[in-house]
Amino acid sequence: MAVSPTEAAAYARAVTAAFTPSPFKAPLGTRNGHLQTILGYLLPRPPAVSYSRRRLLGIDGNAFDVDIAVPRGVTLPPPSPPPPAAAAAAAAAGTTAAPVAEVGAASSPPPPPSRSEVVAAAVAALGPLGAGAHPVAIVCHGLESSSEAVHTVRIVAPLLDAGWVVLALNSRGCSGTPAFSPRMYHASFSDDLSLLVDAVGAHVSAGPLGHSSRAVIALSGFSLGANIVTHYLGTLGDAAPAAGIRAAAVACVPFDPAACQPRIDGGICRTLYADRFVGTIKAKAEGVIDALGGDDAAAKIFDVARVRSATTIGDIDDAFIAPVFGFDGKEGYYAASNTVPLLRRVAVPLLVVNNRDDPFFEPTVLPSEADVAGAPVVLSYNDHGGHCGFFSSPFGRTTHMGTELARFLNLARDTWASRQP
Repeated sequence: MAVSPTEAAAYARAVTAAFTPSPFKAPLGTRNGHLQTILGYLLPRPPAVSYSRRRLLGIDGNAFDVDIAVPRGVTLPPPSPPPPAAAAAAAAAGTTAAPVAEVGAASSPPPPPSRSEVVAAAVAALGPLGAGAHPVAIVCHGLESSSEAVHTVRIVAPLLDAGWVVLALNSRGCSGTPAFSPRMYHASFSDDLSLLVDAVGAHVSAGPLGHSSRAVIALSGFSLGANIVTHYLGTLGDAAPAAGIRAAAVACVPFDPAACQPRIDGGICRTLYADRFVGTIKAKAEGVIDALGGDDAAAKIFDVARVRSATTIGDIDDAFIAPVFGFDGKEGYYAASNTVPLLRRVAVPLLVVNNRDDPFFEPTVLPSEADVAGAPVVLSYNDHGGHCGFFSSPFGRTTHMGTELARFLNLARDTWASRQP
């Protein structure tokens, strides 16, 4: 039996009413955004997480990798062979770039596989995932990060400790496997996240619960991945509960990229952070140029010369991301990826943890309760913590970010379970 809108709304109100954010208290001597960001990256070292990798075919014909981690004592059956047509498409996607519309092209590229075919392939590739017997959390990482990154593991580990099956979604080109297509990812690119949600829901529909809306799916992420999650939920609106999404918890959300880009590209932030991001993205772009057949072929899709001469994230966004994904320059991209106007449309419990001293972001554009407008969104802002740093001690398995996000998702899971027949 499907979850009714009334049931979903009552549940969401119950979760947000029962949750009290725990403020982060930075130790004396570490109350500086840059210091928190750097110390929190270095210490404490995250625990080891054992993953099992699956390669999935995206809705646009390009492939991405998902790393699955299961709680101690849980064993999931192996995945089934994919349908023949889907298997052939996935194999091709692992070595070639799916068509991307050329600038000024006279004809459209071939149509991608149907969504039902892509979802069927994803279901087979992921495996049973317990058919609803275990809650599933999908975790999205930040810009140029991965499932193995420090901050990702700090979110994954406490979720595993609490009994969640975790799907760590690697953005395209971030898993260690080169990207063959320029369609990698951006601050509101949720195609692959949406596919994972649909695939998990399909598993649940085929099991004892009988309907995807009865699934227990949670979403989490940090930085760019947090923006993707928040944007996706706002875009879904009332359709999120029907998809089986029970809650989300995110940290260090950019919210307004237009306000954040000048900040990370300027001053000491450019030296400490942006230069590294620009360097890795430019290296990936070179791999894409080779996969497309060289400069002339790539120049039909994006501005090769400007990408090579880029020195800031804004340059990359304007010369690469915007043309590849069809935005009207970086300004159009930033406007489309702004999550603040979408917060009022969120229909599942959502925790947002941000820090006012985050050196990546402009604190004056943090959304307020007026922006939430009664949606089940909890805004938790700390004075200190930097960008995903939350450093308080060199010891332990995780940081405030991981424990706080898991605490919210555990409450949502338990609240949902308590309301089931």
